[in-house]
Amino acid sequence: MEKPSLPSIDDQLKAIQQLIQKAKFSDAITQGTQLQQQLTEPSHQIEMWYLIGVAQRYNKDFSAALTSIKALLALEKNTAELIKNLAIITWR
Repeated sequence: MEKPSLPSIDDQLKAIQQLIQKAKFSDAITQGTQLQQQLTEPSHQIEMWYLIGVAQRYNKDFSAALTSIKALLALEKNTAELIKNLAIITWR
């Protein structure tokens, strides 16, 4: 009997993005944090930190969002969207 295949990392990232779009920020943060622990590909780690940070910002957890954005900056230093989010978080 075959085991059911797990969704791909890309599918899981899309699902987390959809949770954010549906304003289910806590669910997005929970699923993102769980997925983050499984990621080894830098591009996936970058996207996951970004999604977690955005969900935390919308959830008004600015301290956690700042921590996530800082982790992301350690991986990807030249992202305009990152800088925008960092400015929004810092301004609050």
